[in-house]
Amino acid sequence: LKARTTSNIKHLFYILIPIQIFWVNIHIFYIFGNLLIGLELIRQYMSQGIKLKTKQMSYLFILSNFVNIINPNFIKGALQPIMIFRDFGYMLAENQSLFFMQIREPKAIYIHYIILVIVLLELVILGFKKKMLKENFTELMLAIIFGLMGFSAIRLLPLFAFGFVPLGALLVDNYLNNKHDKSLAIASIILLTFCLVIPNQYFSYIRRNSGFGLLPYGQDMGDFILANKIKGPIFNNYDIGGYLIFKLFPEEKVFVDNRPEAYPSDFFKDIYIPMQEKKSIWEQFESNYRFNSIIFYRHDLTPWGQKFLIERFQDKTWIPVYVDEFTIIFLKDNEINKDIISKYRLPDEIFSVVKLK
Repeated sequence: LKARTTSNIKHLFYILIPIQIFWVNIHIFYIFGNLLIGLELIRQYMSQGIKLKTKQMSYLFILSNFVNIINPNFIKGALQPIMIFRDFGYMLAENQSLFFMQIREPKAIYIHYIILVIVLLELVILGFKKKMLKENFTELMLAIIFGLMGFSAIRLLPLFAFGFVPLGALLVDNYLNNKHDKSLAIASIILLTFCLVIPNQYFSYIRRNSGFGLLPYGQDMGDFILANKIKGPIFNNYDIGGYLIFKLFPEEKVFVDNRPEAYPSDFFKDIYIPMQEKKSIWEQFESNYRFNSIIFYRHDLTPWGQKFLIERFQDKTWIPVYVDEFTIIFLKDNEINKDIISKYRLPDEIFSVVKLK
């Protein structure tokens, strides 16, 4: 924004290009750095035509795209954003649409998101002026793009804040400076405040569902494995793979982890999912891999994950030895695990199968 009040933007090269190089090496959303510069380039052209600052912004845009290849995977790494929705052979919850997830697993945050989009739409409709298209093109387009993207995939919901806050602030400021629209501004602010204070789980000290660091009991399962020297080969499900790598690598390897791009789609379609769907296929791969332990995120709501867990409880060759709010560990009933099983074996009575409506 400061660049709009200066005639020369050369300093932005020294700020934004290093940020872009750093960004491309840490997260796939680096593409939004290019988007922001591109939108500002269009705004500059719409308001000033082809002048020095517009030319400088175009050079900045080109260079910001070029430096995306400065990553360990070169061009392939630079093209990763366009691969995000490819067929991984496994349905990723974070890539599903908002309405799909609200039907499958209803959450208040999805409703809050829809309300905030409606609030912003109301503000835009009531406060839109022709000059706004030139002066605030970047803010307007960011809000529209991020708003629509949030509906297409829930992993993109947080981005809407980067569009909502600057544009919403500009529009509310316009309203408050216009006595005819002051009542509408106040009504919108009240509605926005209502949206923010109702979901108290976002802010409540008692219901702390977010924040920095690990949950107090988040390390318990990994500590149990290390303390009892539980060995692999491990069969684990998709959701818990990253945690197991964090706790056990390099001593133990995981069967799968939640980096779908690191596995061919055939692995999920022909091996991982069928192993949990069909007992005969599980027995085949169990014999091949000689699994010694099963470590599972027990809230895995996939049809195959639930079926697999139920079958393992019924399988007398696998013994549950650990369970907590999130995870469960089975050990193969063999000589290697004999002492651990005798010490930590969990009684069948503590487990039950509940059919969800």
